Amino acid sequence: MNPALSFLLVDDEEAIVVSLRHLIERLFPGAPIATALDGQEGWELLQKRTPSVVISDLSMPGLSGIELCKKTKAHPTLASTYFIILTAFSSKEQRVMALENGADDFLAKPIAADELLARLRSAA
Repeated sequence: MNPALSFLLVDDEEAIVVSLRHLIERLFPGAPIATALDGQEGWELLQKRTPSVVISDLSMPGLSGIELCKKTKAHPTLASTYFIILTAFSSKEQRVMALENGADDFLAKPIAADELLARLRSAA
């Protein structure tokens, strides 16, 4: 694994953020992890911390995961950030929409540790 990976987790459900954080801490011990409970807070942290990986919920009040992804990919310093869209709904249309808007990957809730690890290997 790449020891230089750093993470930003963005979801309006605190339980999801906590669960993801514990999972990433187990998979990547010592990796820096920032968390946000909405898209706007995520955008502010993203600009300050420039993480290598963002895992963001698709549907959030205010700035959605898609909007956050588009802003990230349009930013000259952040464009190479590996962006995973997370959602409880895994319709083909949502996957296509996420990918068409710059997402590098798509992950359905509930999150399986082995599936997350496989996806994060792409970011390393």
